[in-house]
Amino acid sequence: MPRSRKVLIVEDDLAVSQAYSEVLSLFYSPLVANSENEAFTIIKTQDIDAVLCDISLGGGSGIKLLEHCRRMKLNVPFVMISGDVKKEHVISALRLGAQDVIEKPIQIDYFETKFKDVVNEGFSLRKINSGVRAVKALVGNTNSVDDLQFVKEYLTNVEANRLLKKVS
Repeated sequence: MPRSRKVLIVEDDLAVSQAYSEVLSLFYSPLVANSENEAFTIIKTQDIDAVLCDISLGGGSGIKLLEHCRRMKLNVPFVMISGDVKKEHVISALRLGAQDVIEKPIQIDYFETKFKDVVNEGFSLRKINSGVRAVKALVGNTNSVDDLQFVKEYLTNVEANRLLKKVS
């Protein structure tokens, strides 16, 4: 797995975020945000392949961060984590398009299996987004470019709908 792929860790507990960063640095280039606002700024300004985000953030919420990103059409893949997973949080996160919701502590094998798939999906999505931007720059905002944007958003939501069926 190329370490050039960037993952964002959103965790308000500094010791926990440091531990996740150390583990993820074996596979990726991790970035750390300790608040909802800091994370949103990073997601807006950098090419992130996946986000590992705590649901409960001091002074904020991982669910609100995910919702804000979706509203702003920032479709980076999210994996939500929590020390106290509640059914309503799982449903909210999956409806907003989170790829997974898992309970702390995270097992190292998770990073080697499922999270790897999420990062690969994010990398592919980033390439699609880059292609859509390039096409728009070449031909402008025609209906065909809008159709490409629709296809990209549809493909992003396919995985979310599949996961929603699992919890229903």
